[in-house]
Amino acid sequence: MKTYLAKVDKERVNRYIRLLLFPVYLLSKLMPRSKNIIVFGSAHGFYFSDNSKYLFLEMHARKTGKKLVWITKNQDVFEKLTAFNLPVAKSLSPAGIWYQLRAAVCVYAYRLTDFEPLLLGRAKKFCLFHGIPLKLLGPELDWHGSFKDKVNQLISKIFPYTYFMHADFILNPMPDYDPYYKRAFSFSKPEIVHASMPRVDYLVEDVDESFVLDKPLNDFLEKLKAFDYIISWLPTHRYQKGNSLHHHLQSILPALQHFSDFLRERNACLALKPHPIELEQIAAELALPENVLIPAFSDPYPLLKRTDLLISDYSSVVFDYYRKSNKILFYCFDLEDYTRNVGLYEPIESLFEGVELIRTFADLTAKVNVYMNTPEGCQLKYQTVENKVADLKIFQ
Repeated sequence: MKTYLAKVDKERVNRYIRLLLFPVYLLSKLMPRSKNIIVFGSAHGFYFSDNSKYLFLEMHARKTGKKLVWITKNQDVFEKLTAFNLPVAKSLSPAGIWYQLRAAVCVYAYRLTDFEPLLLGRAKKFCLFHGIPLKLLGPELDWHGSFKDKVNQLISKIFPYTYFMHADFILNPMPDYDPYYKRAFSFSKPEIVHASMPRVDYLVEDVDESFVLDKPLNDFLEKLKAFDYIISWLPTHRYQKGNSLHHHLQSILPALQHFSDFLRERNACLALKPHPIELEQIAAELALPENVLIPAFSDPYPLLKRTDLLISDYSSVVFDYYRKSNKILFYCFDLEDYTRNVGLYEPIESLFEGVELIRTFADLTAKVNVYMNTPEGCQLKYQTVENKVADLKIFQ
């Protein structure tokens, strides 16, 4: 099976293929669009996950009368959703092509390549995105003035459907953060929509979980029942060479074993959920303690729903988890390097009160001990909205 990274690289190549197929896009713009058809996608079409997954399931449960179709490029996803009687189509099947050509709205969590962008034409493109941006995104990160960057910028201007940050609408649950969304999406300038992220609604509400479809995920959740306390570590993906999570874990393996002993005394576990790009290498090459678990599934939110303490760094998951609990530790072992090479919209300390940026694994272990024995946690300075995406006018 191809790795997630190989799939992403394939999408980058496909971007240039789409330039040659521009007439197909023009034809798709002539297709009449039906307000009763809405298509959903996520993770380049490879996984059933993220905000679009939870909105799809919520709207399906509401029985809106709309034709809601999940578009996928993954045969496993197709078979699983079919088995649960959820409407799904392969992206380049006759049905998938037809629904993408006819949908009035397409809903996605990552980028237009969650679908086949050539087929979307005049459909309203609603990006739920995969997190409130804490780290820099968009042109500020992607384009630095090189000749290649200028060429890509020109291509994106002439053929906007080829640029991954293109959208007509963008979801933001934190209105005070609008200026940063405008920076991240400065190229396509979508309308900013204020509503709660569907994956967060799932995280904080008592809902039917029968839609947790993956057997690996269900098996993992069963394994968690053996522990009294669950700590989840969700680090962001590192762009910098030589400073990956894999490299860091190698350097702290002895300390991680001591931490494992500490957890065992408290019947606790650490669930380490790396970015999909790093997951396979870490799982294959590192011998981690038995109570340091690596979930082999794409959707972390069923895990977060059961998490008592979150460890993260520059990932937007901290904003999501905060709606459930303020027990969040920021383990930023590469703060200077990450800030210099990627950048943050605001220092973490200016977003959260009572936060301490932890730099060493020894300090992290000590802080975990404190947080496991106190009700205190950090405080987010910005307010989030709680109205539902499914109630927005765009879906009426």
